[in-house]
Amino acid sequence: VERGQILARLYDAEQVGQLKTLETEFETKLVGYLQSPADPGIKQALGQIRSARDSARLGVESRTIRAPHAGTVKEVKVKKGDKVEDDDIIVVIE
Repeated sequence: VERGQILARLYDAEQVGQLKTLETEFETKLVGYLQSPADPGIKQALGQIRSARDSARLGVESRTIRAPHAGTVKEVKVKKGDKVEDDDIIVVIE
């Protein structure tokens, strides 16, 4: 694996759903802003939805486990559906 490569994703259906909703809403607000760039209300709404979308992206990313360094996966200690805790080792990379 390469450094930063995705090794696993924790259950994130809620976060991904929220992100998709916010991305759609952002695109709608962006179109409104492009049509009326002088409207301060639209500009403010776009800024708020952008902030919410960025937070949602961070939420999805926080549930993604990436390789801390390049190497070879020697052992996978979990399988799909397993519950994991903060300090659990899920993959051994050498």
